[in-house]
Amino acid sequence: MLAAAICNGDYDGTICPIRDECLHWALLNNEQYGVWGGMLPHDRRNLRMAKRADPYLEWMWHPPTPKDEDLDDEELAEFDADLPELLNLLNPVP
Repeated sequence: MLAAAICNGDYDGTICPIRDECLHWALLNNEQYGVWGGMLPHDRRNLRMAKRADPYLEWMWHPPTPKDEDLDDEELAEFDADLPELLNLLNPVP
């Protein structure tokens, strides 16, 4: 997923400077959609569930894991459609 690659530095080698804060905010606010802190929704859900089981557990970033079900072609096309917009945000043309 492109947004996760940008957050995690896989795209250009630069990790987002607020990735950890973004992840923490998303976990506290139960963000269920999108990429927050470089993590996918199913990974954040797993972290929240682990925290419920062990309240002393520290939330820590880890690389995104594959979803249980694969995305179909339409869902992949939705992500690819956002690519030009994301690139414009990263490299604005003066």
